[in-house]
Amino acid sequence: MTDLTRTTTTLTDSSVSLLKGDEVALTVESAWNEGTNIGKCLRQAPVETRAYVLAQVARLVKMYDAKKTLQDDDEILFCVQSIFSECTTLKLEELPLIFELILKGAFGKMFERLKTQEILSCIFTYEGTYRASMREKQIHNAKFEDEVPRKL
Repeated sequence: MTDLTRTTTTLTDSSVSLLKGDEVALTVESAWNEGTNIGKCLRQAPVETRAYVLAQVARLVKMYDAKKTLQDDDEILFCVQSIFSECTTLKLEELPLIFELILKGAFGKMFERLKTQEILSCIFTYEGTYRASMREKQIHNAKFEDEVPRKL
């Protein structure tokens, strides 16, 4: 692996840590606010980003233990490429959060099926619920702070 801290100065610290294989404590809010867009990660550290996402998908498939799942390298690679092409606003830090939610059953029963379609569906659901809710709170709080008169 290349020296990420030297070659990827525009990636956030949490993204560099994830790409190096370090554990990072994440929340929906910290992943969004302190994360790096996957597209930017691909431009700055393409090999490391592809390897990281590939490892995350493979780990999810192994841990989920569905009857109908991604079976071979080609299917896993297709899933990774689909994430890169379909999930343009996804932050690298959000991926482990989403996969943890899948393992916990937060997106409902998947009926022993975990293929690319189901993984993408979970990502879109995450974006539309977890992230959207957090962003709405942030916007509301920012608006509220602007409306509160400040004492001198």
